[in-house]
Order: sequence, then structure tokens, then C-alpha cells
Amino acid sequence: MQIKHSLKKTKVILFSLFILITFECMLILTAPFINSLSNYIAFENTKVKLILSVFQLLFIYLFLFYIFKINTIKEKNDSRKKTKKIYFDILIFILGYLLSYFTYVFFDIFGNIPISEAEIIFSKTIEKYPWYGIIMALIIAPICEELLFRYFILNHLCTALKPRYAIISSALLFGAFHLNIRQFILASVLGLFLAYIYDRTKNLKYSILLHFAYNSASFIPILYFINPIFNLISLIICIVILFIILEEKDVSQ
Repeated sequence: MQIKHSLKKTKVILFSLFILITFECMLILTAPFINSLSNYIAFENTKVKLILSVFQLLFIYLFLFYIFKINTIKEKNDSRKKTKKIYFDILIFILGYLLSYFTYVFFDIFGNIPISEAEIIFSKTIEKYPWYGIIMALIIAPICEELLFRYFILNHLCTALKPRYAIISSALLFGAFHLNIRQFILASVLGLFLAYIYDRTKNLKYSILLHFAYNSASFIPILYFINPIFNLISLIICIVILFIILEEKDVSQ
């Protein structure tokens, strides 16, 4: 029985890794096609290439969702009610903004962590084409990544692992998904919050909302202002919000 359970754990983890490897391979393999198609439509037209890259990403996500749908184990029935209190939405949104703020605090303290070339290119791209940043960071990432990592991967891991191990594993996979040290640290920490919120509420809306708030905060210049007093106040607010989420009875009843 124990061997059977161990095999199930291994199968679930390997399948989750397979999904991530498939995503990266598809991204690499479809890149030449996107470049050729964009040049065919309008040679050296950056806007066309960006638009096609959006459709490329959506196609890959839809393909992975289809694979998960036909291969993943059915998630366990959960009798927990989905909270509908408006203040909970607001708290999640504020938490996302504050977590994003602490990102800037973290890198202000540990500024020697190298920035990858991909991050530099993406930053320059959204500076020139803000609409691309909005689509990628505020629409595709919060919705598609939450569907993939929380709804599919986390639920899949929970069929073989204890919730806390499933949350940690999904967070680490989310970090590895970003393929650089800097983003691995940030995405793994954010992934812990996102996975915990989803596991506790069983409502994807809240992890999407938290993810959206976290990403949207990066577009607000005020977050570049690092102040010790504001850091302390923000930390206290974060702790209070997390305490409220932990004590929220309607979520877990």
C-alpha cells in the first residue's frame, strides 16, 4: 500500500514537471515560426511580433489545459463554502499591492542579485509598448498562470501530497517556471501566498485577484519609493490581513 502511494506521488510530481518542460519546449519550438510569420506579415514590425507572441502564449496555455483536462486525476470533492464577502476581495487586493512593494524593498536591500537578459528586454519592451505589458502582466499572467499552477497543478499535487507539501511544491514549480534566479525567488514566495489563498478558499478568483494586484502594482511609480516607516506600516498591515484570512470562518466552514 505504501509503495503504491509512493508511486502515485512520483507520478503526480513527474506529470507536473512534464507540463512545465512541455511549456518551455513549445515556447522555444514555436519561436522561429512566430518570427517568420511576423516578417511575412510586416518585415521587422515589432508590434506585429508582439501581437503574435501573445497568441503564441495563449495557444500554448490552451494546449496545456487540454492535456491536463484529459490526464489529470479528478480533484477531491471539497465541501468548503466559497466566501462572498466584499471586504475579503479588498483585503486580497491590498495584500497583493503590499507584497509587490516588499519586492522593491527586498531588491533595494539585496541589490546584487543579477537581472536576466529576458527581464531587461521585457522591461524595455513595455516601456515602449505599455499595452503589451498590460496584456501580458495584467491579463494573461493572472488568469492563465493561476489556472495552470493553482487550479490544475496544485489540485493535482493535492491528490497525492499533504496540502502543505503540495503548496510548497507548486510554489517552487511556479518559481522555476520563470527560468532565472531573481524571478525564482520572487515567484516562489508569491506562489506560496497564491497557493495558500487558493487552497484555503477553493476559489480561483482570489488567487487571480492577488496575482493581478501584485503585477499591477509594478506599474505604479510610488512603489519605487523605499521608506523605513512605510515599510514597518506595510508589514503590520500585511500581518493583520494574513491574520484575518487565517481567522476567516466562512472560508473554511
